[in-house]
Amino acid sequence: MKQTKANGEGATVYKSRLVDIASIKQAEVVVAQAELIAAG
Repeated sequence: MKQTKANGEGATVYKSRLVDIASIKQAEVVVAQAELIAAG
C-alpha cells in the first residue's frame, strides 16, 4: 500500500482482492479486537 500511495493511487490489488485504506483500517480494528480478547 505504501508503493500505491507513492504512485498517487488510492487502491491496489493483492491476491485478486481490492485493498484500500478503508479495508486496511477495518483489518486493524479486527486485529486489535482479537488481541484484546486473547489478553482477556
